[in-house]
Amino acid sequence: MSEFRGAIWWNELMTHDIDHAQAWYRRVCGWRFQTTPAVDGGDYHVAYLGAQPVAGMLDMSGMERHAETRSQWVAYVAVDDMETALHQTEIGGGQIAREPFEVPHVGRIAIVHDNVGALLGVIVPETAG
Repeated sequence: MSEFRGAIWWNELMTHDIDHAQAWYRRVCGWRFQTTPAVDGGDYHVAYLGAQPVAGMLDMSGMERHAETRSQWVAYVAVDDMETALHQTEIGGGQIAREPFEVPHVGRIAIVHDNVGALLGVIVPETAG
């Protein structure tokens, strides 16, 4: 078991209104944003507090698979092994919402619903293994 297992590794806001979201978080949290290419195309927005990255924002507008998805925060929890985490998700009453995918320089990610239906990202961080 790694020292990372179970840690909240990242938080991400998925929204259809990136401009309003960024304006709000600038005012309330003092964040600044840097835009980078997203894995699925489009842009990904990293929020910084000083020099420290603290969260990400994904603009869902124009993404057909997210047309009905409400704006929401998604937490990503570090796991040691993706296959084990997904197996444990299913036998524990959860469901896989999105199969694993690689994010370069970040890690391997899957999206699941826990046994009460809450959305959660699981990640094998690149730096953890």
